[in-house]
Amino acid sequence: MHLRILFPAALLIAILHAGSAFAAPSFVVEPYLQNPGTDRMTVAWETTDSGNQLEVWKEGFPPQTVPAVRVIGRDIWYASLTGLESNTTYLYRVLTSGGAGATYRFRTWPAAGDAADSAKIVAFSDSQGDWVSRLEDICQTGIIGQECLDGLAENCPEDIAAVLVTGDLVRSGAEVDQYRNEFFASCANLFHYVPILPAIGNHDDPIDNYLAYFILPENGTTGRLEQWYSADLLNLRLITLNSDTLDGQQWVWFQNLLSDSCSDPGVDFVLTQLHHACKSEVWPPGENLQACGFVSWLEDFTFDCGKPSGHLYGHTHAYSRGQSRDVTHLWVNVAVSAGDIDFWGEEPPRDYNEFQVSLSQYGFVVFDLSRGPGASLRMVRRTGGDDTHYYGFTDETISDEFTIDAANHPPGAPQPLYPAGVEVQGASVTLQGSAFSDPDGDFHLESHWQVTTTAGDYATPVADAWGNKTRFQNIYQDQDTQAGVDITSYRVNLALDQTYTWRVRYRDEHFGWSDWSEEASFATVPVPPWSPASTGGGRPGSASTLLNFLILLAPAAALFLRLRSRKA
Repeated sequence: MHLRILFPAALLIAILHAGSAFAAPSFVVEPYLQNPGTDRMTVAWETTDSGNQLEVWKEGFPPQTVPAVRVIGRDIWYASLTGLESNTTYLYRVLTSGGAGATYRFRTWPAAGDAADSAKIVAFSDSQGDWVSRLEDICQTGIIGQECLDGLAENCPEDIAAVLVTGDLVRSGAEVDQYRNEFFASCANLFHYVPILPAIGNHDDPIDNYLAYFILPENGTTGRLEQWYSADLLNLRLITLNSDTLDGQQWVWFQNLLSDSCSDPGVDFVLTQLHHACKSEVWPPGENLQACGFVSWLEDFTFDCGKPSGHLYGHTHAYSRGQSRDVTHLWVNVAVSAGDIDFWGEEPPRDYNEFQVSLSQYGFVVFDLSRGPGASLRMVRRTGGDDTHYYGFTDETISDEFTIDAANHPPGAPQPLYPAGVEVQGASVTLQGSAFSDPDGDFHLESHWQVTTTAGDYATPVADAWGNKTRFQNIYQDQDTQAGVDITSYRVNLALDQTYTWRVRYRDEHFGWSDWSEEASFATVPVPPWSPASTGGGRPGSASTLLNFLILLAPAAALFLRLRSRKA
């Protein structure tokens, strides 16, 4: 919350006229946008000039002058504009005793009745200034260069609705010059035109400077305003959490907001941004239990309400993306922008089932949102390379992408082909499902296999396989460990002299699960000492089994022929 000092408009105008000899304001931090909405926008800046106010107007209309508000004890000024028209472009400029600043533009978010049915947001994390030039490169070459028409910043308001920053904006929250000279200066050309929605990271502590610079939606908890908040863009609810503090009030607020999001017919998707990682493949020491609690609640929300959700985060400095097993919940580490990259091997890595892709690279992510009958949420990862190679944020360097499609039809339920109603020699058994089939023509993303000793009861299966061994792709330690793997089959190790029942389901690229297959049963029996099937699970009568048998038989046949020839 910000303490405010208001100056009478007449005094402001008098000051302006007195200082009209100056050419332009003397900015410490140039104007930047925040707190967007369908009918509002906030413009903030920092200057030691007096007589601060804002001119704002629509194209073809006369400007209106809005008095500026000063943050107590700071030279930070802001003008909160309300009562604006939705989905409308406005022009603005700052006026001070130093003169008139440059003219910039912003666009309000579309409302429910507007014709606009799509929007774009971008997200990055950990701009904490280890490599400041990388942050400037992401904002200028990456976001403006690739996501705004003709690569021009002045076209960004029509192309990007907001920039999310998932914490660690600076190296030390106590160092105000890091906000001024690193964070805001590196992205000034972008922040003139596109509003910022940040989250608090551990490096942003103490948060006094953070709260002074950012004017955010005050719909969180009284006494903790702007530390956690929400904003609605089209059919997407954006939730920002503070994972750097343990506060029961935040949990109560989060629970109530998820309940409201469940019942709100205008909300199709929920994305939550926080700083800390629940799990990290590249830097496990950065994992955070509270973050896992937030993720668990989001998974429960999607399970109960049927609305896709996701969480965006940083803290661990490498890109990772994956999904939860039983619900459409996305995991996206949007790192890293300017902090040191976490490289494989710096800490013992962990190959988590939830993650499909992990890359030690600089970059940012883009979300394209659409509403209506074909509502969808598409993500693209743009990478700028690493400390050795620079890629330059071209379309050819997109390293990952996916789409959640509300109109998606799930794949057909597979059939359990083998083993079914047979005895299998050995404890190592290869389960085989039918070919993948999807009514939308989607590709096969992953499979889920379950084996039980009690038919119809999978509460405690003896095998429950899903993740990095049952997915078509698993990019881990710079290799795709699943390249060429047939995910319609899976080998499982079981006990001998036991009857088992198994089933399988398939998931498509848009995260839709098929129904479970019908059950199939089989029994495991010991391998006879003479049997060539001791390597496990081969189908009786298969070509491989026959070949192995012939190979074993060959020496005996050769000996028989030699003895016969001697007798002759």
